[in-house]
Amino acid sequence: MSQLHVLIATHTPDRLAPALLALARQSRAPDSVVVSVDGVDPEIESVTQRAAERFRASESHTRLILAQRAHTGEARLNQVRNNGLRGLSERVSLGDADLVVTLDGDIVLHPDTLREHAGREADVVAASRVNLDADRSTRLAAAIEDDAMTDGLWEELTTAADRADLARRAARANRAATLRRSGLSVLVKAHKPKLLGAHHGVRVRALRAVNGYDEAYVGYGYDDDDLARRLHAARVFRWSIAIEPALAYHLHHATRAPDRPTEAPGFSRFESRGWTPRAAAGWTSPADQPDVEVTEL
Repeated sequence: MSQLHVLIATHTPDRLAPALLALARQSRAPDSVVVSVDGVDPEIESVTQRAAERFRASESHTRLILAQRAHTGEARLNQVRNNGLRGLSERVSLGDADLVVTLDGDIVLHPDTLREHAGREADVVAASRVNLDADRSTRLAAAIEDDAMTDGLWEELTTAADRADLARRAARANRAATLRRSGLSVLVKAHKPKLLGAHHGVRVRALRAVNGYDEAYVGYGYDDDDLARRLHAARVFRWSIAIEPALAYHLHHATRAPDRPTEAPGFSRFESRGWTPRAAAGWTSPADQPDVEVTEL
């Protein structure tokens, strides 16, 4: 039977507690959660330990793994994600059919979202998120930490405008997926349907085929588009669009996004020639970095 693992990449303890504690209240508990950190931070370890205690109290048998390495002086999100995959491989027997749901450290999942992921037979699950304002973020984080979430509060978090935005995203993604299934990929951009880096699911066999995340991406942007492009280029994986039913909530904070997408550091890497479906520096062939410490809590 396939397993479901959650991979959270982060560099800060800010907003990590509600993201982790929400996973302990999923209607389909994750088999493993790995928190992969760009740096070594005692506060992150404390937050993760607290979440491990919440998991134990829920009797979910979820394994919680922490992977940490010293910060290198620049953001290497994809390498941190791959460190999480390597940490999972070290502690868990990963099967080809296992699903890895990747999240940012500021994403809170609705209680039924992992069940939605697990119920799909696809190799790749394209999901999305609702961007909360500061007020809704504060209310959600407080309720999660106090274990006081209600169905009514979950409903209040998603406005009519949010649902309309999700519907538009789903329609665009489904159009692109339909064109690909119809043999008309030439009419679709190479990375569409796209993956949202903050929330997506990919089976282990697909991640292995493309060697995970491309560690040549440094700084902000386009790492998720790159993964989608390489998975599409492999042409052997089934995609599923779960933008509306797999709800995730992005807790508010100041953005690092530039005013124009083309100003993002990752843009030049994404536009460069010579990329292949399998990343040169990836899951099984990491770029140089400090030693990674992996512990199970």
